[in-house]
Amino acid sequence: MARIAVVGVGHLGESVLTGLLRSGIDQDDIRGIELIPERARDIARKHGIDCTHAGLADARQADIILIAVRPKDVRPVVEEIAAGPVNAVVCTLAAGIEIKAVEEGLGGGPVVRAMTNTASAHRQAVTALTRGGQVRDTQFTAVKTLFEHLGSVVEIPEEQQNMATALAGSGPAFLYYLADAMAQAATEYGIERKDADTMVEQMLRGAGVLLQESGEEPSELIGHIATPGGTTKAGLSVLDDRETSNVIRKAVLRTAQRSKELSAG
Repeated sequence: MARIAVVGVGHLGESVLTGLLRSGIDQDDIRGIELIPERARDIARKHGIDCTHAGLADARQADIILIAVRPKDVRPVVEEIAAGPVNAVVCTLAAGIEIKAVEEGLGGGPVVRAMTNTASAHRQAVTALTRGGQVRDTQFTAVKTLFEHLGSVVEIPEEQQNMATALAGSGPAFLYYLADAMAQAATEYGIERKDADTMVEQMLRGAGVLLQESGEEPSELIGHIATPGGTTKAGLSVLDDRETSNVIRKAVLRTAQRSKELSAG
């Protein structure tokens, strides 16, 4: 198995690390680099891996370096990696960071851009990958295989990565927003919050399975439930009156635009 270094073990970095370990990858093949000493110690203790806060020298020994820091921190991390000999393929997980910016920081070398999400901890993520021009076939296969341990993988051109950020990266937050609103409505009806959460969570899980496995479009699945004059139709009419579909579309497009803005610095 390829040696993996995860640089930045925050929410996303730890989710990726957790999913890789749950997939069966050996603890000795994964190393964490986290600049906050207390966090590094916590990650090492929790996951049984080496996790250092003493710079990026260890990352240079890896075959794949996953950079999971905030967008503003990517450039200094890349420049520190480039301060020594590097044979790894570098994979950035930060929103809005273009391949050419990472290549420039490294002074050249293989770079893959990836957008995933925190469901990677449960191996239920979707990851969008874009391959840089200096990435060999064997290197890209290794990166793709790594993310396949975490869920589904799609390969897209870089100009589509901002939208992938909106869907794969930020999309779960929009569903959590919906889930919270539905559960709050249930509590107003007298249902205990824990029971409301159970119903909403399982409803979302079941709906996701149907969406994935039925072979039908979302509009068709809606049609199976929303019978004329029925309860679902009454609720949908409220959403339609407020042009909720357009609001969601605008939210997704604004998210993609923000990713583009991050690319521009």
